[in-house]
Amino acid sequence: MMPGMDGFALLKALRSEPSTGMLPVILLSARAGEEARVEGIEAGAEDYLVKPFTARELLARVTTHLEMSRLRRQTAERERDLRQDAEAARERATSAMEALRRANADLEQFAFSASHDLQEPLRMVATFSQLLQMKYGGKLDDQADIIIGHCVEGATRMGRMIRDLLEYTRAATISDGAHEIVDLNEALEAAVENLRASIEESQATVTHDSLPSVRAEQVHLQQIFQNLVSNAIKYRGREAPRVHVGAVRRNGTWEFSVKDNGIGIEPRYQDQVFGLFKRLHSASRYSGTGLGLAICRKLVERYQGQIWVESKPGEGATFFFTIQESEPA
Repeated sequence: MMPGMDGFALLKALRSEPSTGMLPVILLSARAGEEARVEGIEAGAEDYLVKPFTARELLARVTTHLEMSRLRRQTAERERDLRQDAEAARERATSAMEALRRANADLEQFAFSASHDLQEPLRMVATFSQLLQMKYGGKLDDQADIIIGHCVEGATRMGRMIRDLLEYTRAATISDGAHEIVDLNEALEAAVENLRASIEESQATVTHDSLPSVRAEQVHLQQIFQNLVSNAIKYRGREAPRVHVGAVRRNGTWEFSVKDNGIGIEPRYQDQVFGLFKRLHSASRYSGTGLGLAICRKLVERYQGQIWVESKPGEGATFFFTIQESEPA
């Protein structure tokens, strides 16, 4: 017995010290009964042995608690190693993600700069090709007319590709500005108005459900609708295009659909169509650069959404995309 301190007080003192806090302790006491045992366990004892006891019983309990203490230490060391490994893995993943982010940012900046810088020399090529066509068209032989025509067509197509590439890099650039509440009925109406000429030429019909408002930038949602409706009109079948835009709320997310009655898409191409410069048809048959759906995907991803298509050849296509539901102001 320690001077001025009983066994319970000594045990509490041992437990309060970091160097002895994990030391296994067996209380040996003449105090029998449930209250004494509970007090000893609450004080921090691993075991409570009432006198009298045999040396064999004491040795068995000491051996057992030493083994349990050893296993606890091993478990604690293993947990510490696992935490260190997990932290190191997180640091490596963070470093890799940061490196990937920088590489993507550099690539997007390069694409933007290259596209921007290419516009002026390409404009000169297109302008002089058109001047050649205007001045010498029909005055040289047929082969010359064909060559000049190819120059004009190629320059015009390259100009469209550069403009679309610029749009793609802008779509991939994350804005730090606060988003507004956008009425998607207005965004769709603006997109339809921009497509008025092609709608009238193809005698297309564009209908829509009552659409919600979401927190975003209106120009982004307008561009998504414009690209999807434009594709629906472009890839039409023999009948006049019919396009319907719908919206369904699912678990805090708005799921939008743009359904058409066009030529459809084979299942094996339904993931590829969202890639850069992916075209399923020749430029001579359908105009375009193969960037419209890639731009849509980038814009949807800005809002943590997804975009996909469901279609069968000859039965039209339905493009779906999701946007998070706006939180109440």
